[in-house]
Amino acid sequence: AAKAEAEAEAAAKAAATMPAAAPTAPTPQAGGRPVRKVPQALPVMNTTPSKIPVPKREVDGCLIWEVTLTKREGLEKYGFSHSSAKVDFMKKRRRNIQHDLSKPGSPMPDGVHGPESNQAEEIVGPEMLVIKRIGDYSLLHEWNLVHPDQPVKLNDRIVSVNGQEGTEVMQQILRSSVECITLKVVRYLDHFDVTLTKQGKMKLGFKFDKRGDTSNGFAPALKITDVGEVGLMEEANQERIKEGRFHLVVVPGMRIEVANDAKDNPDDIANELRTCQAVNLHIRRPEADPPLGGALSALRAVRMFKKGGSGTK
Repeated sequence: AAKAEAEAEAAAKAAATMPAAAPTAPTPQAGGRPVRKVPQALPVMNTTPSKIPVPKREVDGCLIWEVTLTKREGLEKYGFSHSSAKVDFMKKRRRNIQHDLSKPGSPMPDGVHGPESNQAEEIVGPEMLVIKRIGDYSLLHEWNLVHPDQPVKLNDRIVSVNGQEGTEVMQQILRSSVECITLKVVRYLDHFDVTLTKQGKMKLGFKFDKRGDTSNGFAPALKITDVGEVGLMEEANQERIKEGRFHLVVVPGMRIEVANDAKDNPDDIANELRTCQAVNLHIRRPEADPPLGGALSALRAVRMFKKGGSGTK
């Protein structure tokens, strides 16, 4: 016991004479505290509007122009997300989508589940990409600020990328490491006309909300709630689909602003639809810009300019 006490006393003296170890800085793993992220500086963006108008042309109810985006240091992202216009078209038509079983492991399209896919229709629609989101401080955002006369908007369509067409081909290019892309962009015009003529017992073949719709500052209109698989409207739709003019196909959610001479009153429009033998419909898309849309877009551009203006050239 005396020997053990002596050894313990010697160890204590040795420990007292040793220099204290330097404290180690806690790491995220050892300290258990999250790492504080250093805020990154916003990219330098060009926000000076161009004095040269964007060349564009109107073809068959569509506005077409080109957008070129080139990556550079600080701006390495094109800055937009997209989806298949073909699948989007079928969803708006509220039709089942034929799943491509030739690609093992490929996910089922949204809205198609289980045995329903056996009776689903083949996917028919435009070989385009639909713009779903535009990110701030990105190349496309910058392009919009520089070209306020023809900015790219949500629901605009991409027809080709670097001259290449086809949904899968365009997606592959956008996912690649290519430094520069040229997009051919298409915007469907807000309104188009459809003419239907009753024959025998064939009905118009669509349903509408009798309460009308006066939202967003537009003229009062009837909202189409369903397009049947049998009827004059679907016959007209099938003709447009065969022609490849998918932008002129009537789908639920669109509004009827005028039916022959009936307009500005939902009751008058509904009565005309019930009694007419032939009808010319003036249709408005649900994504149409309200009358103040241009002014609101300009205000948003001014706010973004002020927010990022300190680093602009």
